[in-house]
Amino acid sequence: MARLNRSTVSRSNSNNDAFHMTWSDMTALLLTLFAYIISISTIDQVKLTKATQSINRGLIGQQEEYVSLNDFQDFSEAIKEVVTENKLESDVSVQQVANGMLINLGDKMLFESGSADLKSAAYKVLDVLASELAKRSVTVMVEGHTDDMPIHTEDFPSNWHLSSERAAEVVTYLIKNGVDPVNLTLIGYADIKPIIANTGDESRQKNRRVTLFVEPKRHVESLQESIGKRGAS
Repeated sequence: MARLNRSTVSRSNSNNDAFHMTWSDMTALLLTLFAYIISISTIDQVKLTKATQSINRGLIGQQEEYVSLNDFQDFSEAIKEVVTENKLESDVSVQQVANGMLINLGDKMLFESGSADLKSAAYKVLDVLASELAKRSVTVMVEGHTDDMPIHTEDFPSNWHLSSERAAEVVTYLIKNGVDPVNLTLIGYADIKPIIANTGDESRQKNRRVTLFVEPKRHVESLQESIGKRGAS
């Protein structure tokens, strides 16, 4: 019976190892690609931005750690207390979602019709929001929304302008009251994301709003820095 040469066996094992490493790398890349495709299929700017950032961090050797959602409980209670005390249940809603919190602020409380100047009635709620957000490790996406009634004024040529300016007004107030601007992002959606169909005055009023999506902040640390810290300890 013929014997296999040791060098032949060694080369065969080496080739197998190389194949397994290549296959593993290709699988990881395919999974990343599929995740990216799924995330952009919803055409959601927030999800698209987060997916792109996550992939970029992975490619340059960064790791992510998420803060627990349990910290939102007392945050939610503080907001609801102010809402109840000031009888603003029809103007403010707080909703816990899978990866954070949604806070809807009705435009009736925030602005006069066709205006982006904050009303004094909005200050109590915004003060509580600013206080709670400033002491938490969170990111906040502030979204401006309008109804489907067109607007064309000198200040606001369209609902895109109005929704963006209203979101900017809320962001500016939060920054002035202690929220780190690094943690804030704003976007104006005009009338393209209604809560319900714009069929009358009541439904249009519900759709005119500013929404805050509050999410636990990602703590990102480069893999190289992490290794260096472990080595020094």
